[in-house]
Amino acid sequence: MQQKRFTIITNKSDESIDAAKDLSSKLLVLKMIFDEQNPEIVFTIGGDGTFLSAINRFNENIDNIHFITINTGNIGFNALYQVNEIDKLITNLKNNILKTKSLDALKITINNKNFYSLNEIKLISIAKTIFFTVYINNQLLQNCQSSGFVLATKTGSTGYIKSINGAVILSEKNLMEFLEIAPVFHSKHNSLKASLILDNTHMITIKGNMKDVFLVIDSQKHDFNSDNLIINLIANKIKILVTDVNDLIMIKQIQKTFIHN
Repeated sequence: MQQKRFTIITNKSDESIDAAKDLSSKLLVLKMIFDEQNPEIVFTIGGDGTFLSAINRFNENIDNIHFITINTGNIGFNALYQVNEIDKLITNLKNNILKTKSLDALKITINNKNFYSLNEIKLISIAKTIFFTVYINNQLLQNCQSSGFVLATKTGSTGYIKSINGAVILSEKNLMEFLEIAPVFHSKHNSLKASLILDNTHMITIKGNMKDVFLVIDSQKHDFNSDNLIINLIANKIKILVTDVNDLIMIKQIQKTFIHN
């Protein structure tokens, strides 16, 4: 194993914190270098929320980082290792058998600043109906009157968007899904009333009066002081380390998480 800079992100559980101490000591034995500011490998210990939080934390340096996920949460949809498999992980690192698997990400541009999302972006108003316009590749699609919208990657299609009757995307193609949240329908206003599946050739632009709304990128709330939001799907943006490129294959994760008893 080449010397690599690493850091560890955990949730607040005692189990995760203890696992991080154990993992750190074993990585140092491998001559890896602890570096919180500029890591090459980020280990996450917790659930999917911990992984998403780590992506958010290292957003500006995402191109130079590989993630390794260790589960102590309830589901761990994106987790490769369980917390009792740290020795197995160390062996895999020592033998240099881990491979890169790349995941799609949403690129969100606000006031010329970019953010990346593995799962979804939500624009939500909890106080009132908001009005906004959706353009696809600069062509008008629809005017919306609703509580907001969610836009999800295929990875994120099993999350929030599924809970509001969106589709689960199984395709290996680079796809994303747009759906309004609690849209208003009446005689003077109408819209698509369905999930819209798009690919990475589509640029989505949202325009409107966005005051008093929440912008949430992978469960992280962001300040939003703009009336213009641009979103693209960037293929193979976020890199994780796996033992086999078929690890975390979507259909297996769906079966394990939602169907298996």
